[in-house]
Amino acid sequence: YFGMGIIEIMMWAARLAGAGELGVRKPASEFPDDKPLDSKMKYALLLAAFMFVGSLPWLAKGLAQPKYTSSPDELRQQIVANGMGLATLDDFLSQQDSILLEGTTLYPRFFLRNDGIFSTTPWPVYKVREFARIGFLVLNDSANSLIFPSNKPLAFPHGSDALVLGCKHEDYIEARWIYFSESDEVFQSESLTEPCPP
Repeated sequence: YFGMGIIEIMMWAARLAGAGELGVRKPASEFPDDKPLDSKMKYALLLAAFMFVGSLPWLAKGLAQPKYTSSPDELRQQIVANGMGLATLDDFLSQQDSILLEGTTLYPRFFLRNDGIFSTTPWPVYKVREFARIGFLVLNDSANSLIFPSNKPLAFPHGSDALVLGCKHEDYIEARWIYFSESDEVFQSESLTEPCPP
């Protein structure tokens, strides 16, 4: 389909340049008495159209507003509003490898111990690991790989907004506490008083 579209665009450009239906240039006698300015205008419009199409990715990036713009203090207030003590939260976030993030949860999957997706390049959250867990992604201005340790499947919604407290590991983030705003549910895998592993 892309090839057909490219060929059609090339045919339009050829017609603007004076080619006939079969791509053969028409004799000069068959050209209408166009002014040179009209011919230059056609080329300028064609060039402007190509430049516009080529700049669409940058225009889309510039015009789209980021969805997640809360400051760390605003996120902390949301977590405290959902029942966590401020002292507990501040103690957890004071650790070097702790992280607080918000985003959209994508593709949650439950895996038993020594289970995962067996492929040559699996996403880090779906690799075989020695513990049961739910692997998922949290998407904001970047894609974050998260693992929530759990011995049973949990109702993690796909495409829901979430607040997450976790610990950074080498290739993933261990989610300790997660709040789904749409379902108003909180899940916790381990006490936040436990330090993040080095």
